Amino acid sequence: MPSGHDRRAPASLTTCRSARRYCRTRLLAEKPSARHCHIGETVEIRAFREADRSATIALWQKCGLTRPWNDPDTDISRKLSVQPELFFVGIVEKEVMTSAMAGYDGHRGSVYYLAVSPTIQGLGYGKLMMQRVEDALKAMGCPKINIVVRTSNESVLEFYGRLGYETDEVSNLGKRLIPDL
Repeated sequence: MPSGHDRRAPASLTTCRSARRYCRTRLLAEKPSARHCHIGETVEIRAFREADRSATIALWQKCGLTRPWNDPDTDISRKLSVQPELFFVGIVEKEVMTSAMAGYDGHRGSVYYLAVSPTIQGLGYGKLMMQRVEDALKAMGCPKINIVVRTSNESVLEFYGRLGYETDEVSNLGKRLIPDL
């Protein structure tokens, strides 16, 4: 750690304790963000800004969240027209490294596009982002969150399980009303 480095994070930022623990014990050359992490590394979780658009789409692509039938640029534009305050990004080392899109219809909350850069997955950033989403939805009076996860995505199902989410005995149905392409 550079001499004179302040170990305390600014009050406006969220300290990721698990990332600090990880950084104390490992130095991974293949993960540049981990190589440069230090005790007190922080993530700033804030509302999405238009300047974040290309970096957010690139993050989603790196995380394998985009699909040919969903144009991510169109998804962002749609979200910005409905509850834009529930579209979050996490900034680590001045880069968009996490995201989450949430919504609340007065009955249930939902979360889409939860993404954590592969270079920092497993360090607690996803948990921090979900806590921010849950706090925002709770503040709106949301009693429950429903999340759609592909059944083949076992690691994400395990992630949500560790956060207390359970599989509901329901089927998720969909019908496209407006094609993206």
